[in-house]
Amino acid sequence: MPPPRAPQRPHRHEKHGDVRVDDYHWLRERDNPEVKAYLEAENAYLREVASATAAFEERLFDEIKGRIEQTDMSAPYREGAYRYYRRYEEGREYEIHCRRPLAGAGAPRGAADDEQVILDVNRVAAGHEFCQVASRPVSPGGRLLAYAVDTVGRRQYAIRVRDLATGEERPDVIADVTSNIAWAADGEAFFYARHDPTTLRPYR
Repeated sequence: MPPPRAPQRPHRHEKHGDVRVDDYHWLRERDNPEVKAYLEAENAYLREVASATAAFEERLFDEIKGRIEQTDMSAPYREGAYRYYRRYEEGREYEIHCRRPLAGAGAPRGAADDEQVILDVNRVAAGHEFCQVASRPVSPGGRLLAYAVDTVGRRQYAIRVRDLATGEERPDVIADVTSNIAWAADGEAFFYARHDPTTLRPYR
């Protein structure tokens, strides 16, 4: 199979008195059927070329995976009246974010070893081919969780808010944002940055 070749279509960029010609600028047109067809041809070529090593790739992946502890937990860290950590379960692809109340220190009533799952990324990822939870700060006081999730794969995040006292999520979703979230000191609001959906650059 010969490798696909993208047609050259010169496009002039003029900035600050300089002229730059980009022969492949047209590949930025995401809604162009020709772009999609070319990418599909590239993928088909890759599958053909890499087919001879497919079995080796699978063995290599299994070997590397076999060296990783499937059921594991991160070191906990203290924040407010809780210890926070994440853990992994064998057979599940994504992490589970948890916390346990400290004894005293204004923690809710209950045993100090009671675990609360604040965000199971496996549940968030259900039904999506891709999922990344980038930022997940808890508000001062520990009641609300804000988290940024991308289910597209282009750093197109949306912010959701969960009430950790009830486990319910707020209905409002803030789309087209970066992954950075910072709570205000009173825990009543948080700050974030919107980005342009095309360039993915923050602009406000």
